[in-house]
Amino acid sequence: MQIIKLYRSMIEVVYIVCVVQAPCEAEAQCAALVKAGKVYAVGTEDMDALTFGSSVLLRHLTFSEARSVF
Repeated sequence: MQIIKLYRSMIEVVYIVCVVQAPCEAEAQCAALVKAGKVYAVGTEDMDALTFGSSVLLRHLTFSEARSVF
């Protein structure tokens, strides 16, 4: 648990971002942030965020080795 706190503080300092730890489902927390107007969209590879009420969903933000880039 101590290592998680260390990594969180390092991310917040180095990358100057806010780290939010969800109490349970990450998609539910992200959808709540979208609905509250704190963030623009939820980035995920599945559609769970839509079931939690997110109005904007971003998919395929990473490149898979199995897919061709070109």
